[in-house]
Amino acid sequence: MAVQPTTLALDTLADAARRDEAPPKKLRPGWSQLRRAVLDGCSLQMAVVVLPPSDAAAILDTALRLDNNLGAALPAIGPMLDGDFTDVAVTAGGRTFRAHRVVLAATSPVFKSMLVGAMRGAREAAVELVGADAGVVELLLRHMYGCAIEVPASLALQLYALADQYQLAGELKQRLRLWLMALPLAPEALFEL
Repeated sequence: MAVQPTTLALDTLADAARRDEAPPKKLRPGWSQLRRAVLDGCSLQMAVVVLPPSDAAAILDTALRLDNNLGAALPAIGPMLDGDFTDVAVTAGGRTFRAHRVVLAATSPVFKSMLVGAMRGAREAAVELVGADAGVVELLLRHMYGCAIEVPASLALQLYALADQYQLAGELKQRLRLWLMALPLAPEALFEL
């Protein structure tokens, strides 16, 4: 039996958070974080597609599109990832990404502390992210550069963990958390993630 996906607009949830209404049952575990994010000025600019729990394969094919407001402020910075004037090499999973210390330091206090000090005099810095998936690091870096990214459900948890580990500024973690909470994951899908 095919079940049609239902789209739930998060605008109504944001309105409910502003009015301090009781949350829907499914969102009660994360309601305080959602409400705090809305009251702090975060906007919810996504829709959640609710799929039947038995459709684990379809859930893992789901992707979240995240637009970063930095791209509007500095539209020319996104293409500079792996481009001109790079001064740091970020290595993960056998791949090396060329980046700019100033971008990494501005968006992550962890990167800032890694890049200041011992590497101050070095013309070229190198950072290795041990145990990190190259695809996840690429998504993280593209987000740090203000690019819109499409996050497959299969990488969302890893991206959340990496953004948390590097204390990324902005709302990436909040939006990933809300999206992951809204996905009706079956127990077998959790092993895939």
